[in-house]
Amino acid sequence: MITERQKKILELRLRGETQKEVGKKLGISQVTVSSHEKKAKEKVVKAIETLEFCLNNNVFNMPGFGEAKERSKKILRKKF
Repeated sequence: MITERQKKILELRLRGETQKEVGKKLGISQVTVSSHEKKAKEKVVKAIETLEFCLNNNVFNMPGFGEAKERSKKILRKKF
């Protein structure tokens, strides 16, 4: 799971702000922004790999995974 700080940084970056601008706004250095962004990307990649494993191995059909299955369906229906 990405941290609240990582979410905020990604939101600002998606709005077109540079790492330097984000750092200034949050009171941290550009290097720190870059580090948070990199760690968030790594976590997102791991989450995608986990979801892919679950889908490819029918994990969501196991008892107790109903809620996760429904949440995954909703996410996958969203357009990119």
